[in-house]
Amino acid sequence: MRRFIVPFFLVLVFGCARSEPPRVCVHGQVLLNGLPVRGGVIAFTPDKERSRQTTAARAMIYPDGRFLFTNGGRPVLAPGWYRVTVASLEMSGMPHRYREPDLSGLTCEVRPGQETEVTFRLEP
Repeated sequence: MRRFIVPFFLVLVFGCARSEPPRVCVHGQVLLNGLPVRGGVIAFTPDKERSRQTTAARAMIYPDGRFLFTNGGRPVLAPGWYRVTVASLEMSGMPHRYREPDLSGLTCEVRPGQETEVTFRLEP
């Protein structure tokens, strides 16, 4: 009888554990003064005040200003609120504040089961 109790207990404990929510496709474009940011990095950092997410992610910004958060073609961002930062060596006029999650003023909500497309319009 004991040999049935241990497997039952393990199934109960691990079978009822919270699974992570499905990842969501997030893509969009970054503009500075209405023009595409020509390369760089965009990062989504969990907003601890609005969300329980713990995983940050970053993506390359392509020469047309577009970005796509994926890993091997699969979405990487969990639903929740994120603070957004942008860094680019190509755009010398980009203010430094956009590199800091607490200063950028950029946020994004990733909703469960819903593709997210967003355009970030940066100003000097």
